[in-house]
Amino acid sequence: MSYQVRTGSWGTSSTLSRVELATGETSRVADLGYTVTAIGYAADQDTGYGIATSHLGRQFIDGAHVVRFDRRGVVTDLGRPGGTDAPWWGDPYLEHSYGGEVLGGTLYVHVDFLLYAVDVNPASGSYLRVLRRTELRPALLGLSVGDIGRDPASGALYGVSATGYGSARIVRIDPGTGDVSVVSTPAGLPGSPVWPGYGSVVVDAERNLYAVNGADGGSRLYRVRLDGSGGAQAVATGPAVFETDATGCIAAAQPPPTTPPPPPPTTGPPPTVPPPGGTPTNAPGQPNGPPPNGAVPGATTTPPPGAAQPPGPGGTASSVPSGSVAPTARPSQRAFALAPVGPRRPGEPPPSSLTRPRELVIVVVLLIVLGGTAASSSLRAGRARRGR
Repeated sequence: MSYQVRTGSWGTSSTLSRVELATGETSRVADLGYTVTAIGYAADQDTGYGIATSHLGRQFIDGAHVVRFDRRGVVTDLGRPGGTDAPWWGDPYLEHSYGGEVLGGTLYVHVDFLLYAVDVNPASGSYLRVLRRTELRPALLGLSVGDIGRDPASGALYGVSATGYGSARIVRIDPGTGDVSVVSTPAGLPGSPVWPGYGSVVVDAERNLYAVNGADGGSRLYRVRLDGSGGAQAVATGPAVFETDATGCIAAAQPPPTTPPPPPPTTGPPPTVPPPGGTPTNAPGQPNGPPPNGAVPGATTTPPPGAAQPPGPGGTASSVPSGSVAPTARPSQRAFALAPVGPRRPGEPPPSSLTRPRELVIVVVLLIVLGGTAASSSLRAGRARRGR
């Protein structure tokens, strides 16, 4: 992805757009309010720099200014660059610049046969000063170049030289010496009668060069390898523009970190919380500790029909007949069962009266009746003796 400025006519406000290089899809970001060209991107600052010649349609009286802009299109006017020998009304060349790129903290500005180097490193003591002005050689080849782009792999500067209707050529520019050399002449990359012919030059990480040809009443975006292999391919077309320029390749802004969703709630039974002290306490008669097989502490389970029962007080295991329910004792009460009433078997001793409550009641009633009868007889006998 790259950022591009487009200017409709001389002195008018430029528009900042975002361009997807692979498809040529363009989305408008903002109206800058300045006439801006020769832009470059400082990756370590995540900031764009460029040369502005007017603000709100009015030309600067002291020459071209350096401006800084962010991804939203907010522009900061940094004023006229220092360090030149130009008169007070400004450098006559910088006002006509049309190509730029940032390389190693330096904004390189291309205008005609000159290459300016402006310091855009805020930590430098020469920030916003022109470090040098280099003449391009051969001059005629340099004159035919429009915008310049930086190769992310080698750090070299590249552009497209187009004169007339002949084939255009990819050239390499040495920013230190100003030497301009032809790298390739790709098939299908047309020349341009408009001078300079190609603007908005960008080189991506795969060493593909993208450039806009503004000839013939419109504009066309081309993609071509730096070595010219495979020829040029037209990616997209657009309206005619007076001037256009693009930055180097800009990485897309990273999205904010996302918080992973919470784990889904478990659907199993709730965990057993042990009582204070650490070890869960089971029902009386059961050993303390976690119950086997997920049983709930303190609960009494009924074995399946026919299963052997634990040994009773006498040490003899018993079984529950199929279809019957074994009596279950509450943990806090003593188990007590009444013996069944029925005919005795031969040789069986008579049941204890403690286990025959019905007969016990009859005996108690008879004793009360007999006691009352005896008491009445004694009372009558006493009265008869007193009456004698």
